[in-house]
Amino acid sequence: MIATLGVAGALTGTLHGFGPDGLAAMAAGGALDRSVLRPPALKGKVLEIDPATALSAAACARLRPCLDGVSNLRIGIVIASRIGNYQILNSFSGKVRRGSRSPVQFSGSGYNVCAGVAAMAAGVNGPSLALAGRSANLGDALGIAAFDMMRGDADAMIIGAVAVEESGKGGAGAFLAVTARPMAGRPALRLGAALESEPAPLPLPGSAAALLLARLPELALPFALASALEDGASPRPARFDFPDAAAVRRVDLTQA
Repeated sequence: MIATLGVAGALTGTLHGFGPDGLAAMAAGGALDRSVLRPPALKGKVLEIDPATALSAAACARLRPCLDGVSNLRIGIVIASRIGNYQILNSFSGKVRRGSRSPVQFSGSGYNVCAGVAAMAAGVNGPSLALAGRSANLGDALGIAAFDMMRGDADAMIIGAVAVEESGKGGAGAFLAVTARPMAGRPALRLGAALESEPAPLPLPGSAAALLLARLPELALPFALASALEDGASPRPARFDFPDAAAVRRVDLTQA
């Protein structure tokens, strides 16, 4: 599959906050950010939420304004959540075994809740899908989003990949708001299938970069895009590889 998507927004996030400050705080082992763990956009809408879902919901709510002018009905969400909502699922199953919760309350801990709750936070009503599994990554999410838009099911998609420690005390995510058509003067992503070069590095120095790349290699792509969008400069062409992705093996960053 070869497709070219427009980039409306990009974001890197951790349980410690968003952007470079959040990445640095996670690398330094700082305090978790309560606005990430309990996104304001979900106040009064959910009773329990796991860290992976919370990070996805907070990020998608922040990216929704980047798609101003696109109907909520035409925006979808795809989240690759690695171990899924392991924390809340593990907690729930323990309560069922102890007899303190009924199995009929299981709906709040299903794997697709990560994308569904993120859609609630962003206020969008297009197709939503969660990819749970340790090999699920941003390349898979991009491929599925491209297929959804090529079929005409959506005009724009918010996608992401999240990796959270089983303890729930650390985690990071990479998120993009993409459109079916590239936008003039804005970054664009050309999706391909071949592996031809080394992936671009995350432009952060020292141990922080090494720690974060070990957890979530695809942080490099949205970090580069966010930097280009914030600076208002033309993005430098780069190639990002996703060896484990089933749908998209390579992404080329260009300018429309």
